[in-house]
Amino acid sequence: MKPIACLLLAGLLAGAVPAPAWAEGPGRYDVSGANPGGRGPYKGEAQLSQTGRETWRMTWKIGNETFDGFGVGDAKSFAVTFASGRAQGIALYTAQPDGSYKGVWAGATDPEAGTETLTPAH
Repeated sequence: MKPIACLLLAGLLAGAVPAPAWAEGPGRYDVSGANPGGRGPYKGEAQLSQTGRETWRMTWKIGNETFDGFGVGDAKSFAVTFASGRAQGIALYTAQPDGSYKGVWAGATDPEAGTETLTPAH
């Protein structure tokens, strides 16, 4: 096969395979996580809103508690501070090919980080 024909065939085949669905930023998410230091799992929901080109607002509802946060970054990775009552901390999220975000977080007094996954709510 001639080189040009090979390139065209490769391009057509590449288009036949769907691309990964990376997370897209703003929206509602189901939350599942693990507290730092083995203090157990948790579930909840979150709302992520873009407030500027590289600024974000995030609100989590975990059990009976609501956490408000703001952050910086883009739709592929961003850091968000959070607070609820006297608790405060920071989280860092990275977009995943399945449309979710994987994150790590720590409260201001935590010596270890917890983990969190944000999955688009349907």
